Amino acid sequence: MAKTHTTLFPTPPLDECKAPIENVFELTLVPRNDGQAIFTNTHPLWHPSGSRGVYGGTLIAQSLSAAMLTFPSTVNMHSMHCHFLIAATAETPIYYYIDHVNDGDRLVTCMVKAKQRNHLIFTAAVSFINNHSSMDEKVLEHSRSKPDVSVPQDPAAITGEGTGNGLFESRIVDSDIDDLLRPSDKRYRRFVRLRGTMSNSGGSNAHILALAYLTDTYFIGTLWRVYNLSPYPSPPPTDQEEPNQKAEEIELMASLNHSIYLHHPQAVRVDDWMLTEMETPWAGNERGLVVQRIWSTDGILVATCIQEALVRLKQHQTPKHML
Repeated sequence: MAKTHTTLFPTPPLDECKAPIENVFELTLVPRNDGQAIFTNTHPLWHPSGSRGVYGGTLIAQSLSAAMLTFPSTVNMHSMHCHFLIAATAETPIYYYIDHVNDGDRLVTCMVKAKQRNHLIFTAAVSFINNHSSMDEKVLEHSRSKPDVSVPQDPAAITGEGTGNGLFESRIVDSDIDDLLRPSDKRYRRFVRLRGTMSNSGGSNAHILALAYLTDTYFIGTLWRVYNLSPYPSPPPTDQEEPNQKAEEIELMASLNHSIYLHHPQAVRVDDWMLTEMETPWAGNERGLVVQRIWSTDGILVATCIQEALVRLKQHQTPKHML
């Protein structure tokens, strides 16, 4: 069997001055003679137990990190549109290729292509904006209000084993999940925050990268939660939210694409409690759509996310001799 290498270069020791999440999106520049910007993961990748490949939030955050490294700090990311093409393996490095496709005065955009073993596994179109507008300018401005819920103090509400490799902790709050509601009317809410404290060295971009990583957590599961199904052959050992979930109903569930719209980058503080609200407005034709809104502690809507997923249910066929 060929020897596997999880990183291109020797893995450096973890920086104890940083939160563990900051090591996840740390990248190393790959030297090139042609001038193209290529980066690779500095530390080994995480493959969650039972999943098809590397955690999707890792690809999202590392792609965004690679894009940020090629632009000045004067621009802020405002949108990111990702496509998951092939499941990534944790046994070989990922290479991130960056191409600038638009360098305007106000808006700039780049394409990020992630490859493993010369196979394209993931793409992201990342757009940044120069925030040079005057406070006196007339602008359209509105946002969805934060639901009137508070962080639960009951220790029984604390979860975290499945929250992005335990890097975050979350607390479940009252949600609109009554069985009498239609699936499209149900809302799932939880407060989430980083375990530990972000370092000052990464600045606001580090908080944005951690948020990007977090956006893929629990997100796709909204589709099976609204139907009270379970993707597990038996109840999961941790983070079992609904004890009445039906087992062995889902044959395949995989993210197809993922979009992040960042509204207020300077308001993102992942080491403070953030409220997330998830819903699914539509499902059909073996696909489903999920929407997520994220508010800061002080009620600012900092991000909206949309993900499309492939969902295939198990087909229980009646034996022919019973027909």
